[in-house]
Amino acid sequence: MRFLIMLMLLLPKVLVAQVEFFDGDFEQLQIKSKSEQRVFFIDMYTSWCGYCKKMDATTFQNEQLGEYVGKKFLAYKMNAEHSPGKDLAIKYGVKGYPTVLVFNPKGELIDKIVGYKDAASFKLALEKHEELSKVRNVDISVEERYLEFQREDMAKTEQMILLNPMDEFVGFKKESINFGQDNKRFEFEELQFDIEKKYGEEKAREFELYYQLGKGDDVGIKKELINMKIKGFLSDAILTYFIRYYSIDSKPEIEQLRWVNEVALTDKSIESLELKAFVQYRFGDLKDAKETLKELEKKKKKYESERIDLLKELIGS
Repeated sequence: MRFLIMLMLLLPKVLVAQVEFFDGDFEQLQIKSKSEQRVFFIDMYTSWCGYCKKMDATTFQNEQLGEYVGKKFLAYKMNAEHSPGKDLAIKYGVKGYPTVLVFNPKGELIDKIVGYKDAASFKLALEKHEELSKVRNVDISVEERYLEFQREDMAKTEQMILLNPMDEFVGFKKESINFGQDNKRFEFEELQFDIEKKYGEEKAREFELYYQLGKGDDVGIKKELINMKIKGFLSDAILTYFIRYYSIDSKPEIEQLRWVNEVALTDKSIESLELKAFVQYRFGDLKDAKETLKELEKKKKKYESERIDLLKELIGS
């Protein structure tokens, strides 16, 4: 059973011959930039902008510029008339087009290149930022192999939490998830009321989480996780499940960093430290991820684990 919800913001594909533009979503671009330590730039354009079209037809077709950008940077395009491009244009005060926004690997805006630029001028504008690109070429196949290990761990935890035949609450969990999938709030609240009367508030809150999980409501899930944490109702097993839930197929948020730090403080096992290093890597905190790997090395001097070796290769330890 898999409940992972991933919001993909599909951006229009723009065909250019020489400068290669990243084809994923903005979140994936940020993850790639951080993991590979590359400066990235976003070409903000509109459908009516003549000079945007001219840059596509001339500047971005230049072979020398394409080769230079490919070695040092990540290139991306956003239509400023539609979200998320529209939101980004407002956030960074884009007034005219084309405007190229340049970001460091931390995701901080470091430059605006405004107006049409030929290949030579555009390259010159980028050159002053190239020292910020400490390029690490991450092997996608290595990352995917490691992510499979994390997916397997998530599936095992899910099996234990939701499908364990020895758990007397399994039937209630499945029922709560089904109510969420069918959006039957009234029926669920009747079940939740009976559970709270018989087993107490802690169990009732846990079933709220399963209802939101079945509903696929990310906001509701996160809200309930926070409520359960505040009340001390959240087990490490459920917490680690959701750390992976929000970290495997997308960039984790700051909450997942806090959660994994809390787990690692109480559980000093190799498994929890590995998870911490993984989340730090996915978030883009390579420096902290390397420090966590050092903690792992103190615990286990000699690695005979393929998954740890893969993680070390990704982080660059």
